[in-house]
Amino acid sequence: MSRITPAIFTLLVIALGSGCASTKTSQSDQAIRDPGFYEERVPNIDFMEVYDPWEGFNRRAYSFNRQFDRFVFLPAVRGYRAITPKPLRTGVTNFWRNLAEVETVAASLLQFKLQKAARGTGRFVINSTIGVAGVFDVATPMGVNRVREDFGQTFGHWGISPGPYLVLPLLGPSSLRDGVGTLAGQATSLAVDVGGVPGDRREKIPVTLFYAVSTREAIPFKYGQLKTPFEYEMVRFAITEARQILVEE
Repeated sequence: MSRITPAIFTLLVIALGSGCASTKTSQSDQAIRDPGFYEERVPNIDFMEVYDPWEGFNRRAYSFNRQFDRFVFLPAVRGYRAITPKPLRTGVTNFWRNLAEVETVAASLLQFKLQKAARGTGRFVINSTIGVAGVFDVATPMGVNRVREDFGQTFGHWGISPGPYLVLPLLGPSSLRDGVGTLAGQATSLAVDVGGVPGDRREKIPVTLFYAVSTREAIPFKYGQLKTPFEYEMVRFAITEARQILVEE
């Protein structure tokens, strides 16, 4: 059986963006800063041993996502970068992250993490007002650093198991629990009208497409970058383990 090393796992966690910002050094932060963090946690762990009863569907979805990324997402990202100056792209990313604070607040409250809920609320209020609808991250320089909680973590906090591994078309690798959490989080965040986001469903289509391209632009992971025939298995393991770390926090 193929084995995954701590170094490879750390690379995957960084590439998949699983770390969350905090004023204290969390487990996920430590994982990114210190590759030795995994020496005890994942020594010679068999990355084939992930509950994946829907592997046939998942592999087809993974292949679809890979081709969509190659022929649609990445060309769109290149065009977006070509016509949009970096400061403006940063502002767009800040805007979407500000909307995500709504999910962080809701998920934190559901877990009774009141400090995180207060921090998320403070960031949302500051950046939505002084930061011009979140385009400028004013809260971070003021010492109100970003934290991240989601509904998938909330389900895990209350003892709901991840369930089967699941690759969602377009949305990517997840689990049944986190997939439901992702959909709930997207609905929660996009339901908030900050800065005049259109309310009509037909008008929201271009907004959603813009959100997808700008979000993909901020993700460093690229299919095939690991240069291994076991990319599916490695990503599956990294996602599963990284999410477990976040739930345990």
